[in-house]
Amino acid sequence: MELYAGNCDFISFTGMRSDIPNILRSLDCFVLCSEVESLPLSIREAMSMKLPVVVTDVGGNREIVAEGITGYLVPAKSPERLANAMLKVANNKMQSIQMGIEAWTFCKDRFDAVYWAEVFSYTKKVNNKICVEKKFLSSDDHLLIIDDFLAHGEAVKGMLNIADQANATVAGVGVVVAKEFQGGSEWVKDHGYRLEALARISDFENNQVHFVGEK
Repeated sequence: MELYAGNCDFISFTGMRSDIPNILRSLDCFVLCSEVESLPLSIREAMSMKLPVVVTDVGGNREIVAEGITGYLVPAKSPERLANAMLKVANNKMQSIQMGIEAWTFCKDRFDAVYWAEVFSYTKKVNNKICVEKKFLSSDDHLLIIDDFLAHGEAVKGMLNIADQANATVAGVGVVVAKEFQGGSEWVKDHGYRLEALARISDFENNQVHFVGEK
């Protein structure tokens, strides 16, 4: 990208930075032109800094960006539409300030009221956000976590994270199929949680499924 940008004096490649809040404070607008997303933390970080946002209308972006209120949604792979939306923000300072205030208000009202965790999907190779409103989960709750498959255990780890945030207790984990060879089952048991599965797969070999305990 740096090579493609050439000698453009209006593009900066900053490299790895640890002062993201300071970077965001220096901006007039936050832009994210991804072709695939889940529920990006970067958008919420920008909105929490009172920035209007211009983002592609993919994944969960439309759930957190209100068109014309907190920013603009544009189709993916549409550089002209993206540029036009950025110009709208740049050419109307008062409106962009109001959008930033609306964005901050939205983040405060919505995300302060939920427990959330990030879950990596090995199938899709993306991070997803899961959340529960705080009013539905408290320290009085005793939880049984149910899922379909247990492989690496990322979804279960995310749900246990949320339970910890709420100081709720967990009775155990129940799944339909546990892929014992992928580490999730071992992790759950090593961390002291009871695990029950209807089927436990020990391995896949020669295009055949082998279950734990098979002779």
